[in-house]
Amino acid sequence: MDKVLVQEQVHSLLNDRFVAIKINLDRERDLARKYRVGGIPALLFFDRQGNLQERINGYVPMDNLVATLKKIG
Repeated sequence: MDKVLVQEQVHSLLNDRFVAIKINLDRERDLARKYRVGGIPALLFFDRQGNLQERINGYVPMDNLVATLKKIG
């Protein structure tokens, strides 16, 4: 997933439309349990009120990620 995230199109969408936060789930086990994150990579998208809007578990091809980012962003 890291290679996908550094692609210019994905990077631009993330920077323009989202606030990205990277969390170490080994240290933040309560968050992992709360949002049912069982593995990485996992991308969770929340609205301004903190409600979970979308979830991507595991690797996804760049085109699919871009489509999802455009849909929810």
